[in-house]
Amino acid sequence: MSTPLPSEGKRPHRKTGPKPTFDREDVINQALAIGLDKFTMSEVAKGLGVATSALYRIYSRDTLLTACIEHITEATALTTEGDWKELLRDYAYYLARMCATYPGLAQALLSYPNSLFAFRESVTNLLGRLNDAGFSRGQALFAIDVITNFVFSSGPFRHSFELFAMTDSLPADREDDEEIALRILDQKLDFVFQALETDRPSY
Repeated sequence: MSTPLPSEGKRPHRKTGPKPTFDREDVINQALAIGLDKFTMSEVAKGLGVATSALYRIYSRDTLLTACIEHITEATALTTEGDWKELLRDYAYYLARMCATYPGLAQALLSYPNSLFAFRESVTNLLGRLNDAGFSRGQALFAIDVITNFVFSSGPFRHSFELFAMTDSLPADREDDEEIALRILDQKLDFVFQALETDRPSY
């Protein structure tokens, strides 16, 4: 006896497993776990156990990168108190802290400058405080730009330059990497501040 064909418009029922579910936060966390400078959409999808095409319904790689950086800025506090030197120093620490916590951030920002818009709220607040401290808007923008480029561009090369200063034998009480990074950052900031005390270029 032959098996009857299903009527038109109907198909045999096939058992399938539950559809994988994920949200935007899952995607962001997976990209951060891989690294901002090296994640691919296929790697993120694999980590979530979903098809790459499913991610593209939510993000492109560029919009995912921006979402990751916005997530980082929201999770990192910026202090906006003190005189202009303290304001700019705290801003530099704010950027350096993010670079230390999220490897690949500096490289990602250098390769995709539009993602700097994720910092607009922090920069806007800092602009207002620098205006109150006697900077014109153009002078404040120049100072913020110098500090931003200074921190992000020096981060990827810092360890390379440290190698030039290292001797064959290091003392047992040598500072740890975080202490070294902070000390070097302070030295560079003092140099920038000394220049800004005598001349404040403006955009």
